[in-house]
Amino acid sequence: MIEAAGHVVRSRSLVPRTGSWLAAASRRIARGGIVPFVRVVPAMRWSDWVVIAALWILVAVASVGPAIDLAARTRGVQVTRHDMLLGQLLDAAAWLVLLRPLLLVFDATPFRPGVRFRSVAIRVVALLGAAVALAVINWAAIRTIGPFVVEDPSLLRATALVGFRANLTDALDALSAPLVAYAIMRVIIRRRERDRAAAASQAALRDARLHALTTDMRPHFLFNALNGIALLVRVQPKLAEDMIVQLADLLRATLHVGDRHEQSLADEMAQLEHYLALQQMRFGARLAVRRDISEEVLGALVPPMLLQPLAENSLGHGIEPKPGPGTLDIVACREGDALVLTVRDDGVGIQHAGPVRERIGLANTRERLALLYPGESGLTVEPALGGGTIATVRLPFRLARGRDMIEHGHEDERTHQDDVETDLVPVIARGTVTDAGGGGTR
Repeated sequence: MIEAAGHVVRSRSLVPRTGSWLAAASRRIARGGIVPFVRVVPAMRWSDWVVIAALWILVAVASVGPAIDLAARTRGVQVTRHDMLLGQLLDAAAWLVLLRPLLLVFDATPFRPGVRFRSVAIRVVALLGAAVALAVINWAAIRTIGPFVVEDPSLLRATALVGFRANLTDALDALSAPLVAYAIMRVIIRRRERDRAAAASQAALRDARLHALTTDMRPHFLFNALNGIALLVRVQPKLAEDMIVQLADLLRATLHVGDRHEQSLADEMAQLEHYLALQQMRFGARLAVRRDISEEVLGALVPPMLLQPLAENSLGHGIEPKPGPGTLDIVACREGDALVLTVRDDGVGIQHAGPVRERIGLANTRERLALLYPGESGLTVEPALGGGTIATVRLPFRLARGRDMIEHGHEDERTHQDDVETDLVPVIARGTVTDAGGGGTR
């Protein structure tokens, strides 16, 4: 036979003894709930088909020797290695052509209660149809291509090996092969789906936690701001009114962040400016703010409301308790692959030895950094040289490219960021930055 001979021998040598067990095992997998039903074909990648084809061809080539021996023993036909290899490869190619339609039928006939008998009947009919199609392909190839490629022309007259009935018998014997392939692919794809679902679940939990942390920050600073305004309502009503207007601008900028987990440093500084303007009204001449923001880092991605809690901590625990004026320094620069942000004050400093007990602002910021950049970020709060306190944030330096940001919405993000960068040009020239410090509790 040429091609068909290879198929016949392989079918009888490799499949009949193990095929029934493998087919039964695949049916048990499908029925027993070991692998919940998934549609295989839509989930298969092109690389899956390449692997299946490679394995099928590898099995065909590896079975050439045993197939030659079996053909001589059971059919009484001597087949050359060349002719048997051609037969095996033809058989493998025919199966690969028929495999996708078969798998589509299996996908459409799950073994579910109420439709199990119908699914079995449809699959049996599909398998029998595939066997007939395989026999036709092999028989036709023998008659059309065989005379041009076989080494031994007498092989074409060995009907016990290359006749249509022989081809059909061998095709029926090999029907366990597509069943096994389908069962294996179901297991693989189910595992992929489980891993994908687990990753999506972890991402959803992380997003929910980040959203909760960001949401926690808003009432925290709002409470502190309103508390400061309340102290001025009776004694300085005009100043209190101006602070309420400034607070409204700050809230508007904060709400603009939405559900984003990152934004450009330019946007972050613009929001911080609203907050600092509010505090400038509150502290008056007592507060001087210096900024030193490197222009190359304005497009770097940072978590929203990253600098505000650090500045708030410095003002509330460092400069406010200090008699006389105080200075708040805010610095942003790049160090290799890291973005370094510092907020420094020359206030009363940390008033006790040992670790700093962190309140909502710092604790929240630290946790958000850990969630967004696990193992790649850090926040330190320590006494500054010359007095006061310095808070330093280190995180990976990544530039925002248009809307390639971790966000959900805001169609005008790029325009907004460009406006902010323009607004910050005069801010960069004003001065220097670092962090704030203060009392024992931060």
